[in-house]
Amino acid sequence: MTKRRKFLLGMGSLAAGGAAALGTGAFNTAEASRTVDVEVAEDASAWISLNPLSDFASYNEEGLLELDFSEYPGNVWNNESQGMNADAVFTFEDVFEIWADLGSSAGQYYFWIETQGFDVDIELTAGGGQSGHAVPSEGTDLTEPFQFGGQPGSVFVDMEITTNGPAEEAGGTLLIHASESDPNAT
Repeated sequence: MTKRRKFLLGMGSLAAGGAAALGTGAFNTAEASRTVDVEVAEDASAWISLNPLSDFASYNEEGLLELDFSEYPGNVWNNESQGMNADAVFTFEDVFEIWADLGSSAGQYYFWIETQGFDVDIELTAGGGQSGHAVPSEGTDLTEPFQFGGQPGSVFVDMEITTNGPAEEAGGTLLIHASESDPNAT
C-alpha cells in the first residue's frame, strides 16, 4: 500500500506540472469583439465643457468654442474698430469657462491649457469660477497643471494678449488638457 500512495502522488505532481506547462504557452494573441458606445459632445455639454462668458467667445456651427478679438463688440461706431493695436497689452477678464464634470474623481485630474501657433504673447490665468464649486485661486497660471479641489469644478479664464509689432493674423489654438497624472512629475 505504501508503494501505491507514492505512485498516486507522483502522478498528481506530473499532472500539475503538465498543466502548468500547457497554460503558459496556450496562445500568443487573442481578440474579442465588444460593442463600445462613445458619444462625442459639443463643447457646451461635454464632460469638460467650455462655455462662453464674454462677447469675444461663442460657439461655431460645429458646437466648438471660438474666440474672436478682431472686432470690439461694444463699439458704438458701427464696428469701425477691427483688431488690437501693435505693441500693446490687452487684458480680458472672464472670457470663457472650463467646467469639469467628472464625478467624484475630479480632484484627481490635472488640467492645463496649451497655446499653439499664436503670433502674439498670451497669458491665461484663473479669474474666479462659479460660486459653490471647486475653483483654482484667482491669478493661477492655467498653462501649468492645476487641480480642482473637488467636484464639480469651474474656472473662468482671463486672457492677457501682448502684441509685439504689427500682425495681420495673430490667431492660434488653445488646447485644454486633462490627465490623471501630473505631467510635471518625474
